[in-house]
Amino acid sequence: VDCESAMGGCVRRLALGSIACGFTRRLLVDKMQLTTCGGVSYNKMLAKKVGGEHKPNQQTCLLPDRVKQFMQGCTLGSIPGIGFATCAKLKERGLASVPDVLSSPPHMIRDAVGHDMATVVLQLCNGIDPTPVKQTGPPQSISVENSYWASPIFGRDGVMREITRLAPHLIQRSWEHTARHRQVPQTFKLTVRFVGKSSRECRQAALPPNAIPRAPPASDRSSAVGEGEPQSPPVPGALIRLAASLLNKLVPDTSRPFHCNILNLALTNFHSAPPPPLTFSRPQPPQQSRAAAAQPPCPETIDLDTFDEEQKQPSCRVPDGVDAAWFMGLPAGIQAEVRRQHV
Repeated sequence: VDCESAMGGCVRRLALGSIACGFTRRLLVDKMQLTTCGGVSYNKMLAKKVGGEHKPNQQTCLLPDRVKQFMQGCTLGSIPGIGFATCAKLKERGLASVPDVLSSPPHMIRDAVGHDMATVVLQLCNGIDPTPVKQTGPPQSISVENSYWASPIFGRDGVMREITRLAPHLIQRSWEHTARHRQVPQTFKLTVRFVGKSSRECRQAALPPNAIPRAPPASDRSSAVGEGEPQSPPVPGALIRLAASLLNKLVPDTSRPFHCNILNLALTNFHSAPPPPLTFSRPQPPQQSRAAAAQPPCPETIDLDTFDEEQKQPSCRVPDGVDAAWFMGLPAGIQAEVRRQHV
């Protein structure tokens, strides 16, 4: 209680954050069978840094009185907010860890990285991060990936078979993204890691309009899931041809054999989805209206053979081939115009 009072309620907030973190992690395990690690502290940088201390399925809470001790064991490159270029400039001056920076005169750090960045580095090394936590927007990309370390894929035919197998999962994720965020992808990216290479290689191209099929109605998808046999989305030929063309750019020599152990398909460059097209259709009258159309539409008895009587009751005459219920709902002037067109 004394500790909580001295820290102005910080410990209470950290305790509530730990409870929320644990609840979220358990929910991910129960709903998606995903294990996660978590970090809880009083600013964004410390929470990120401490979150990886107990991987893969634990969480860590860093209290304020332990921050100085925790930061003493950190290298500069492991601190969120200090990038590779900044680390390289500091390392040229012999500064590679937090103790090195904190024991150096401030002017040495300013000479290495400039005044503004030196202020940021000193704050982060002391566990201070004033940047606010912001809600993230929609994902910038969605992808499906598979690795083949035990049995690498051989040749173009093998890669295209795997692309055909992974593509339905990518289309399904695209449907879910569009339904949730009202965005559609504009770019397709193919990434491959060849055996013997230390890095991945990728190529990308604009998506043709028909590369991603239109999602079926939600009722159809829910009924399929309810039956226990959800069907895979169809894979348009345009998407397969686009993937094949990107593979040709990655491996221009068609006669050269190759193996790959990682394959990734991704959709990026999301734009707002266009509104659904407006369609106009004449409402179908109920059965009782069709039956009523066979009867005289007006209660008065009209002698259709008499021209004068026909002029007296113009609204009761329905032209041949015109739906009676639709016609009777029109204003009198429009009815007269329709009648003249059907004479």
